[in-house]
Amino acid sequence: MRNRIPLKIVKSLMREAGAKRISRDAVETMTRLVEDNVMMLTGRALVFMEHADRTTLQAEDVRLAQTNKGEVNVCS
Repeated sequence: MRNRIPLKIVKSLMREAGAKRISRDAVETMTRLVEDNVMMLTGRALVFMEHADRTTLQAEDVRLAQTNKGEVNVCS
């Protein structure tokens, strides 16, 4: 699968975090993890958006998704 996030950007962020030498494999792995996390958090955030009876995903939905890392169980 082709990465959607450019490896160069992820490598730059890793350098900002303090990594001096980074293998290509490490950058590719980090990129896959970031992309997977975006997909997972978006799925959780959509639950909060739908519960609020909205069609637009908002920052608060994403924050709630991040805060509630366990099973999302929003009562109707």
